[in-house]
Amino acid sequence: MKAELNIPILKSQLLPGGDCISLNDNWLFHYTTADSFFKIIKSLKLKTSRLGKLNDLNEIDYNAYVQVRNPLEMVRYKEYIERECSIACFSQHTLYQYKDICYKLIPGCCNPSMWAHYAGNVSGVCLCFDKAKLIEENQKLFGDNIELQEVHYETNYQPYQPQDTANEFLNQNKNNIFFLKDKSWENESEVRLLLTNIKQMEEEPMISIAHSLKAIVFSQKFWHNNKETFIEETIKPNSFLNKMCPIYWLFLTPNVVAYDASPGLPLLFEMELAKILKSDSPRAELVRDYVQSLQKKYHMFEGITNINIS
Repeated sequence: MKAELNIPILKSQLLPGGDCISLNDNWLFHYTTADSFFKIIKSLKLKTSRLGKLNDLNEIDYNAYVQVRNPLEMVRYKEYIERECSIACFSQHTLYQYKDICYKLIPGCCNPSMWAHYAGNVSGVCLCFDKAKLIEENQKLFGDNIELQEVHYETNYQPYQPQDTANEFLNQNKNNIFFLKDKSWENESEVRLLLTNIKQMEEEPMISIAHSLKAIVFSQKFWHNNKETFIEETIKPNSFLNKMCPIYWLFLTPNVVAYDASPGLPLLFEMELAKILKSDSPRAELVRDYVQSLQKKYHMFEGITNINIS
């Protein structure tokens, strides 16, 4: 999406100078299930995928688009690409257009089909990243072997030209191999982070999100199904969620045309913490320390001891 539209979805008055999710090109989004979310938030890393695990049939088998001089040539190409390359997939704000007129702009964290397909049928989360920081922190890990590009969508694929070596074939056709999908996927507004020269890594490469993850959008199903696990993870003193300001936890809410992301989760979270503090739960001491840290750093939950729990 090329539009630079500074329309805030979330703008915190509690954090002077804090970032807000706005409708410009500075944000990337990653949808995931609840189970995967808890793994990601503990490691602060995202898995990457090999080409053969992607969901566009044209990406999995692109033989039909290559003018092959020798069938074994295609086998070598595919084996080489599977061994050398891996990608991480993100979404961005979706700009729907009719001819040259923009008529609908959907925030990247509020795409209904993405919530259905990748976030456990609207039971997971959407992670929101600062694009520049994501690139910066992973360039420190992978150097020049990292590349971020938007995916382009076409109806007709042009044949790839064979080359003398698999490496030449990859370099010549990289954009078509990794950054081109069938037009039926266009509503995903995908952006891909490509890693190359990874064959020497002992494990599947994972990208770091420790400095670029800025906000999280939760579905209501996630909160109802995983509330206790979320609280347990958040009150741990050294956890990422414990250090993250709750003002950047958004709630996915239905809208007439699609979804909205609103700052409703902190209120529900605050009420649950208040219940624990009023109980004899062994977690009460951790909760008390956590609440006091929020009150001190962000002036949040200051009235928690006065909440009337029915």
